[in-house]
Amino acid sequence: MTMQYGTVDVADADELGEVLARALAISAADERAWMHERAGLEQLRLVRRGSEIVGGCAILPMAQYFGGRAIAMGGLAGVGVRTDARRGGVASTMMRGVLHELRERGVPLSTLYASNAPLYRGVGYETAGARYLLELSARDPQVHERSLASRNATEADAPELHALYRRVAVRRNGHLERCGYIWPRLHDVRFGVPAHGLVFRDEHGTVEAYVYWRQRTGQMFFDVEVTDAVATTPRGLRTIWTAIGDLRSMAKNIVVATAPTDPLYLMIPDPRFELRYQHSWMLRLVDVGKALEARGYPSSIRARLELRVHDDVLTANDGALVLDVADGVGTVERGGAGMIELDVRALATLFSGFADPWTLAATGGLRADERALARLSACFGDGAPWMPEMF
Repeated sequence: MTMQYGTVDVADADELGEVLARALAISAADERAWMHERAGLEQLRLVRRGSEIVGGCAILPMAQYFGGRAIAMGGLAGVGVRTDARRGGVASTMMRGVLHELRERGVPLSTLYASNAPLYRGVGYETAGARYLLELSARDPQVHERSLASRNATEADAPELHALYRRVAVRRNGHLERCGYIWPRLHDVRFGVPAHGLVFRDEHGTVEAYVYWRQRTGQMFFDVEVTDAVATTPRGLRTIWTAIGDLRSMAKNIVVATAPTDPLYLMIPDPRFELRYQHSWMLRLVDVGKALEARGYPSSIRARLELRVHDDVLTANDGALVLDVADGVGTVERGGAGMIELDVRALATLFSGFADPWTLAATGGLRADERALARLSACFGDGAPWMPEMF
């Protein structure tokens, strides 16, 4: 039976909600609060098989930082297929519809957290970054920094906190330029649990750091999930750890989304705690030319890269192109000798900085001589990509 990809209207909401709630193993109320209300009905997409809805997802309008520049990105969330329609091509039909839609809208990138990596690799996504969780006892952070003024965060602080986050995120490959969908997940009530925040200001009243957390209640003591922590100075980072340690009277364990290269992690005096890899996120270059031109590059590098990209899904990406990098900017034109041959999946991993060219060459996803590999490394090797939040 023919399948069709399309948008969602009010008449579809209940049927789609039932499909997604069962597929994602959540209650109908939680599905509605998440997908229909937080993501928004206008961002939802569905697949019909005949007259029945057999799958759906959300395309979140986002942006992601690479090379110091925010690039428009479609974030995929809540991908679900009706139980009796699985292994029938529904998810593949949906993902191809999403990619063609994003291409038509001029969105260069798409990112997702994969529950089924082979499915997403099949349409051109590849692992391009990670999310890590640090777990430690509430009594472990032994930091004592109290030189900044502290007070509870309020809604009035939001503009300053958003600006502080952007100052930090712009230099961290893979971080989101957070949209209205993301901020409430970090700073507001979620699944019935409120977030609490502290704002730290210097002697001039300028925000230097902030931290938000949720208390996961237990029988007597609670676990603390740090949902957002940002600082622009070493003093601010120490202040965050001091505030986290101050929760120890009733808290048992602390969980923080961080990374081996996160300054917050590096500021722990004795970082012999469990830092575990939680999940990887996958990236898709929807429009290769636009993505390469939107990305930032090291300002000291001048290079000419003649690429031949293989893309078996979005065929407009397929073929030879030339990327010229100078003064931190890339320009793309069609043509060239295609001396650097790579699959669009390998290009996604290279683009984010997740894997170096020699690693990609070892997997067979990239073919080039040694000089070309060195040029690629100089252009794209500007930081290990990670993301503190999930969507």
